[in-house]
Amino acid sequence: MEATMEEEISSSEGSSPVRRQGLRPRAEIVSTSSSPTSSPTRRGRGRGRGRGRGRGRGRARGARGRGNVQRSRHRGDVAADAALERQRVFEARIEEMSDQERKDLLLTTGRNHPSLFLDVMDRIPHGGYHPQPGGNSPEWCTCMKCREMPTQVERLCCGRPPNNCRSDLPDFNLLVLDELVLQIAQMYRQDVLALPQDDDYNKGKRHAGYRQFILWHHGRLGVGVRRVIPSCCVWAIRDKFPDQFGQYHGFVPSRLG
Repeated sequence: MEATMEEEISSSEGSSPVRRQGLRPRAEIVSTSSSPTSSPTRRGRGRGRGRGRGRGRGRARGARGRGNVQRSRHRGDVAADAALERQRVFEARIEEMSDQERKDLLLTTGRNHPSLFLDVMDRIPHGGYHPQPGGNSPEWCTCMKCREMPTQVERLCCGRPPNNCRSDLPDFNLLVLDELVLQIAQMYRQDVLALPQDDDYNKGKRHAGYRQFILWHHGRLGVGVRRVIPSCCVWAIRDKFPDQFGQYHGFVPSRLG
C-alpha cells in the first residue's frame, strides 16, 4: 500500500530517483481473502466501464431503431387491410349460405334500408348530373381528379400535384369513405342532436362524409359557418354513395355572409 500520491522513477542510466507528483496507479493489485491460494487479480476500472457502456447503448439504440421501423406503417394502410379482410369474411359468409338464407337476407335488407336496396337494384342514373371518373379535368384543377361543378364557388381543387390527389390519401379513405366510421359519426350526431335515422342510406352516408372532411381539415365550425369541399373529394364521396337520380344539393353559402 502506498501512503502518498508520489512515485519514484529511476532513470535507465542510474541517476538519482526523481519524484513525480500527482500520478495515480492505473491498476491496483487486489488479493482475495477468501482463499489463501487464490492469485491476485488485476482490476481495470476505466476500460471495463467504457466497454460496458458503449455496448449497452449501441444495442439499446439498435433495438429502438428496429422497433420504429416496424411501427412506421401508416394507419390508413392498416385500416385498408382491415377493410379488405372484413370484405373477405363477408363474402365467405355469403358463399356459405343457402339460397333460402340469401333470399331472407335480401328481404331483411330491403325492409331495413329500402333506399339502399333500390339503389343496388337500379344502377343506371335517371337524369341529373354525375360525370364519371376518368374524363378530362377542368382547367382550374391541378390534381387531375376534379370534375366540373355547377357553380363558380364549388370549382375548387385540393391543390395537390397530379397522381397525389387528396382523395387518394389513406386517411381520406379511412375517415371519409369507410362505412363503419361514417356509421359511428351518424349515430353520435343522432344521439347528441336527437335526430331521426336517415331514410336514404346513400344520402345519409354522403352527408356524413362531407361533415367528416370538414371536421378533418377545418375542425369544428361555428353556427352558420361553412366551407367548400374540393371537387375531387366531393366526387370521390359521391362515387362511393351516389344518388340514384344524380340529384345533388351542392354547396349552400352561409346566410351570415
